[in-house]
Amino acid sequence: MPNKLLVVLASALALLLTGLVVVLRKSRTAHPPASPTVPRIEDVRGLSND
Repeated sequence: MPNKLLVVLASALALLLTGLVVVLRKSRTAHPPASPTVPRIEDVRGLSND
């Protein structure tokens, strides 16, 4: 009987730690910075030396 209790406790602890790792990884992900303005592509044909 004590072996079953140890298995249940170890499984519960592993599940708790797994959930904690998932939550911490999702909350700590660094999002790339967003530009406050829409990027524009300027006409660069006049800049080339061809």
